[in-house]
Amino acid sequence: MRMMLDTRDIVQRYLYQFGVWEPSLTAWLTGVLRPGDVFVDVGANIGYFSLLAARIVGHTGSVVAIECSPAAGSELRGNLAANQVGNVRQVTSAVAASECVLTFYEPKKGIHSVTTSVPAGDPVFQAAAKPLSALLTAAELGAARVIKVDIEGGEYDALSGLVPVLDRTRPDLAIVVEVNEAMLARQGRTVAATTGLLTDLGFHPYRLVNSYRPSSYLVPGRPPQRVREPVTGQADLVFSRIDADTL
Repeated sequence: MRMMLDTRDIVQRYLYQFGVWEPSLTAWLTGVLRPGDVFVDVGANIGYFSLLAARIVGHTGSVVAIECSPAAGSELRGNLAANQVGNVRQVTSAVAASECVLTFYEPKKGIHSVTTSVPAGDPVFQAAAKPLSALLTAAELGAARVIKVDIEGGEYDALSGLVPVLDRTRPDLAIVVEVNEAMLARQGRTVAATTGLLTDLGFHPYRLVNSYRPSSYLVPGRPPQRVREPVTGQADLVFSRIDADTL
């Protein structure tokens, strides 16, 4: 894929250096998605996972790339155009449990990959927010093979807006969620409460190995492993209705 990159941002720097971001998630998505599938990318940033999925699902499938940041959204739009993809629908919106307006912050000024609605530093923009159930069409929801939610602390509210319509999804739907114990705590939320939104509905949690050490990008990604202990700190989780040791 072709992407314009700013190496001051860790996501874009690693893409420039290694040609990949989050190797374990990349490898898993590559193995799971098939032509004709729908991939929903909540927190699409500059579009790495959206472009990856667009190639795999092909012209019979589609990608919904949701990004509220004006700066990241502009870069996403440029990267989609550079790759001439016609199966990605870009949605400029924040995601929440209900319709509202959210204020966003950049803890590291100018670094769009960590934009968050959790107060941290000076506010940089406001965005209208809707629940996922309102942002996806009935066809997209019903055909979604993977929904990825990585919105820097807003995952509880995003999942809350998805839960009411999960009964309309495919039996093999997988939901990828990044959880951060510290950011959730600042909102009065917990990891257990966040994961419970899905496990209470019969989804099983699996953990993706994810390290930001450069050396970890030199080895193949590993498949998601079943979570048996309470999750602490920061973790990338895959939720599936499949009950197994490894996805």
